[in-house]
Amino acid sequence: MVRYFLVLTLLSLSTMTSSTFSIPCDLENDKNPSKPCSNISSWDYKNFSYSNANEESIFQNSKANHPHEKSKKMKIAIIGCLFIGHITPTIDMAKSLISRGHEIIYYAPIQAEKLIQASGAKFIPYPSPQISKLKPVDSVKLKPTEIGLIFVNKFGSFTEFIMPWFKESFDKENFDAVIFSSFTVWGNTVTNYFKKPFLCFEPSILPAEDEFWLQTHFYDDGKEEQTKFAEKLHNKYDSIGKNLVEMLSCSYAEKVLMFSPQKFLEKTISSKFPNPDKYIFLNSVSSQTSKNPIPELKENSLIYFSLGTIINQRLDIFGSIIEFFCNTGYKLKISCGGNENLYQEIISKYHYDNIEINFFASQLDILQEATIFITHSGLNSVREAVSNTVPMITIPQGADQFEISRSVTELGLGVSFEDYEGSLDDKIKLAFNEIESNFTKYKENLKRAQKSYFDEPAYKDSISEVENYLLNITHKL
Repeated sequence: MVRYFLVLTLLSLSTMTSSTFSIPCDLENDKNPSKPCSNISSWDYKNFSYSNANEESIFQNSKANHPHEKSKKMKIAIIGCLFIGHITPTIDMAKSLISRGHEIIYYAPIQAEKLIQASGAKFIPYPSPQISKLKPVDSVKLKPTEIGLIFVNKFGSFTEFIMPWFKESFDKENFDAVIFSSFTVWGNTVTNYFKKPFLCFEPSILPAEDEFWLQTHFYDDGKEEQTKFAEKLHNKYDSIGKNLVEMLSCSYAEKVLMFSPQKFLEKTISSKFPNPDKYIFLNSVSSQTSKNPIPELKENSLIYFSLGTIINQRLDIFGSIIEFFCNTGYKLKISCGGNENLYQEIISKYHYDNIEINFFASQLDILQEATIFITHSGLNSVREAVSNTVPMITIPQGADQFEISRSVTELGLGVSFEDYEGSLDDKIKLAFNEIESNFTKYKENLKRAQKSYFDEPAYKDSISEVENYLLNITHKL
């Protein structure tokens, strides 16, 4: 079984025509999010908003009937990783906690500013100049076990740089509790340095406590460098973990947040969670769900295509999809996921009236209008498609995306490139024809899945569990 870890998406690059690992950059002066940036100092996400006429009752009602109604209100830090796709699922949680009277301060890259501020949280950006030094990594010749060395060199240096800044900020803010991404070494480090009660959250599909695959595929070749790095951080800041695998997992945590319903995740991994009491499962879709999903596929319908924000370099895939749709009556909207090189190559080569090419796009907004979603089948993208009942054509690129893609097809929520023989052109034609011919069937399956997996009462209960855990552990200190 392919294990979950985000950076392991790089492992699939041996099959790709281009191979860079990129951190999305910012738009300093250009207010059009469809165009690329020149540096990493500010990215105006003017179109990123979570306004929904039906959502306010969800968050307001979440205030009622929980045991700490009159108890201490907390000041909570949320420490996000460097990728927008892994920040998006946390926004509803932040908004719900704020609605219950708690103060949320969210640390994240400047790209997420508008998204986070829309939740009501205070936003504190990471020092942008240092993030800009996380240059793309040429990984076409890397063995799987060398990925750990990339993290030592890239995220390790970022952690060492940012810790004095974090120490100063935490001294000033005096938090009661911390919620941090498992993909942030700095979240682990600063939280334990200040001995704050915490929740760790996983943005991927599999429990982090099973480290065997990570250990053999991510640690072995670079164990000496990783161990030295971990020891250095531990000696200086008392961080948790004797190597990078332990530091970047939540195996040490008493409780772990998973941003999808338990039933949906277990369907995806085809097994039960080994220790379900350790996890808090959040729907994270209450304000992401379209109340008026597109009922049918017809001429001029919108098709949306994105390979996410991590490994999205396959120009050949983008080209095949563009060439297929350019002569149809459909509209095609493309997101390049913040990949500047990809965006420049595509806009210089392709010019069609029915195709819109975006440097970056607001996926949640688009999925409320789209009829079909062509996706890399990342967990967040699939969850958002299910919550908006949008049939999928999946093109998995690495790591957990293959597992998720198989589940999409097994549950009748879409089709996968993996199920078809032939060239890329053949695969897109066959996959699209299947969805087009059986659109109603896939739509009905998605409606059942949406109802089964994403219900508001379960979401409210999970938010209460998050709040009560942090309150109880805070009271014990």
